[in-house]
Amino acid sequence: MKNENRNARFPWKAHLRLKTSLYRSDYKKDDIVELSLVENRTILTRSRDLLSIKGVVRGYLVKQSNPAEQFKEVINHFDLKLNIPST
Repeated sequence: MKNENRNARFPWKAHLRLKTSLYRSDYKKDDIVELSLVENRTILTRSRDLLSIKGVVRGYLVKQSNPAEQFKEVINHFDLKLNIPST
């Protein structure tokens, strides 16, 4: 299963205290669920309530509270490889 996650797409979620340039914090919970379904994305959140909403197909409950640790946790959990273009 981990290899199929390498092409995963995520709607950044406000519950993850990531820089504001990476997510919109004005989404309502129902909007997040709809976006994840329409765009075939996995919800990343620290909110158990969000993941318990009817209709959530793919989601991950992030345990870490520190943004740098959240990033590492998600990369490790989904076995993602970073593709950072050189400048």
